[in-house]
Amino acid sequence: MNKLGTFLPYNKVKLRIVQYLVFCGMILFPSAMNILNFDKLLSKKDNRLIAAEWVYNNIPPGSSIYQNGFSYGKVQLYPSLLSLEKEYKNEREKGGKGSILKAQIDYFLRKNIQGHEQWGYDEDSAMFTFFNENKSGLPEFIIIQESPLIGWSHISKSIERLLSTYYHLQKAFIVINISQRNNLFDQDDAFYVPFAGFRDIARPGPNFYIYKKK
Repeated sequence: MNKLGTFLPYNKVKLRIVQYLVFCGMILFPSAMNILNFDKLLSKKDNRLIAAEWVYNNIPPGSSIYQNGFSYGKVQLYPSLLSLEKEYKNEREKGGKGSILKAQIDYFLRKNIQGHEQWGYDEDSAMFTFFNENKSGLPEFIIIQESPLIGWSHISKSIERLLSTYYHLQKAFIVINISQRNNLFDQDDAFYVPFAGFRDIARPGPNFYIYKKK
């Protein structure tokens, strides 16, 4: 009886330990999988870089390009030499030295980097702009970013109308199904990787649709 009495409590302790470990594993497993998927996704090349490489190889330097949304989600392109010179001139007129801009201009000239003319858009006047000057025409290309970060990838109705009338889709870079509700994003942060879900997503960054003027 004494041996049986000491054996039963020992088995109960072992059972409690196993139950505790299983319980902890159930709690930690989803977080561990999220971390694993997060790291795996970050190890892949960002879609903004892939789209930029295509632009440099397929859109002539100096072409005018408009991109919607905030700068964080845009395709990262070199500015045109003209835009750098305008920015340098404005800096000098305001009394600044413009040393960094002058260094950029010298670098662009030395490396023969021409970049692209990146236009803005004023929704109130429905006019495209370049350095606060209204442009009477349309940009040669429009790059639309699309992501689950609704507030960061806004596209106006007037731009949508222009696309349907004057442009045709030349190239699409689709890396995420934005209708997938299992992917959870921080809507207050322009970070294009979910913190949970990781469904139907191939790499970081928004989807991109590159349109060319007809």
